[in-house]
Amino acid sequence: MKSAVGNPSGATVTIASHPNHDEDWLSLSLLDAVRRNLRTKIMCTTCGALEFRTGLMVGLERAASRPPRAEMGLDDAHAIGRALARVDAPVGEASKMEAAVRLILFEIRRMIGAAMEHEVEPILAGTWAGNVLARMQAHQRAREEAHRTHGENQAHLQQRREEKQRLRQRVHTERLARKKERDRLWREAHGNIES
Repeated sequence: MKSAVGNPSGATVTIASHPNHDEDWLSLSLLDAVRRNLRTKIMCTTCGALEFRTGLMVGLERAASRPPRAEMGLDDAHAIGRALARVDAPVGEASKMEAAVRLILFEIRRMIGAAMEHEVEPILAGTWAGNVLARMQAHQRAREEAHRTHGENQAHLQQRREEKQRLRQRVHTERLARKKERDRLWREAHGNIES
């Protein structure tokens, strides 16, 4: 059974309804989003994954029996974390489900910042969603390392350019000094001819 719920953007968001909705609301919402092929790309420039994100908040509001909020708070992050801890990826749709979970984890991190490390990560420890989070963190560390390495390489390249420039300048200065000395010797040998 599904119910349509309006949201501030004017779009209608459909969320799954089930007798055990309070317990597995997120699993049902994720399955519904995957089956409906909703956009779950982080930082989507086309739609911002608005329908999925709005459906997530509507599902949370229904599960928590509370009024809508504009932004996710720490209590919301805890509730979503507990719901994520109960989510297992379906065998045939694991990659799509993982993309949706990554977006949820990204949104939690965006909203509560570094508090995620102490507030949500322990809830997810040892779960499928916790493994997704660990892969995201490993990917982020690899990107940061690549960025740091690139920065170091750029600094090294700049040092090398400056070193080459100094070497060229020194060689040029030495060449000019040798020419000046040759010119002086030639003038001494041939007399000082003025043109």
